[in-house]
Parts: sequence; structure tokens; C-alpha cells
Amino acid sequence: MTDIFISHSHEDKAFGEKIAKALKERHFSVWIDNHIETGDQWIDKIKDAIKECVVMVVIMTPSADKSDWVKREILLAERLNKPIFPLLLAGEELLLLITRQYEDVRTGMLPSEKFFQRLARIIELSSAPVDAQNELEKLKEYIDDLEVHLSETQEELTEAREKLEEYEDLIEEHKAQDMKRHISESGQRSLFDDYLK
Repeated sequence: MTDIFISHSHEDKAFGEKIAKALKERHFSVWIDNHIETGDQWIDKIKDAIKECVVMVVIMTPSADKSDWVKREILLAERLNKPIFPLLLAGEELLLLITRQYEDVRTGMLPSEKFFQRLARIIELSSAPVDAQNELEKLKEYIDDLEVHLSETQEELTEAREKLEEYEDLIEEHKAQDMKRHISESGQRSLFDDYLK
């Protein structure tokens, strides 16, 4: 999975690469369309990259506004509920992103550190459900193992109690026989002798 997909028109390629470099320096993984090799099915590559990204960064310019591909990329990201972070490099904000807060980079400078921090936070949060799910699965397996072990232990405990009762009965029987024999040998009668009859 890639952290960030950069959507831009080919006319804005230089700024796109500048943003990509800044993101990589901050340890984000980035997809930008210069990853497409000659002979690749580039439509599928773009679609897969958007599906696999966590966040989309859109570079807004008049050329991006005219680009059908930028619009398609935005629409697919919205359909997949991907967070979109627009950067206004020139002109006006794109109509498709009119309801979104954008960062103004019309000076050609990089976005603020706050912008990069927001990206990092979204990406961090996106991995949390996966981590929680993994921990949940491990916990379920552990509980299953404990239940199996507990069941086996309960069976062993039941068997041990049954044997204990058998031994207690045997010991009582031996004690009674020993006492009866002792009384018989000594020729004495007692209330106990009457009880054994």
C-alpha cells in the first residue's frame, strides 16, 4: 500500500515531482505517474494506485481543471472514500473540490509543515484499524487455546477427583478390615465389631 497518490496535470509535472521529493524526504511512500513504464496498461496502473493509496494530494491549476484524467482520479478517490488534500498552485480551486479546504502554494513554495503533519496523522490513523484487527484476531486465538486447555484441564480434574474418591474408599475399606482383624485376633468385641456386621 502506498501512502500518497499525487494527482496533477502533465503541465505541472515539475511541481508534482517537487512535492513527491519533499514527501519522500519525510518518509512517506509516494505514487506519481512517472512510475508508469513504457508498455504498461497505464489506466489500470492509475486505478490500482488510487485504490492502494491512503491519501490523494491534488495539485490544482488551470491545466488540472481542464484535465479529464485529474477529474477521473478525483472522482475515483471520492468513490473509494480516500481523503483528498488539495494544493492550489495556480488559478482557482477545482469545482470538484469546492467543499474542501486547500493549501495555497501559489508562490511555488512547498506546503507548510502543518500540511505534512496532517498527512502523517491521517496515514497513521488509517493503519490503526488494521493493527487493532490483527490484535483482535490474536486475542481470539489465545482465548480459543485457553478454552481448549481449560476443557482438557477440567476433564483431568474430574478424573483425578474420581480416582481420589476411589483411593479414599479403598483406604477406608482397608482400615475397617485391619481393625476387624485386629479385634478378631485379640478376641475382643466392641461396638465397632457390631457396626462392621
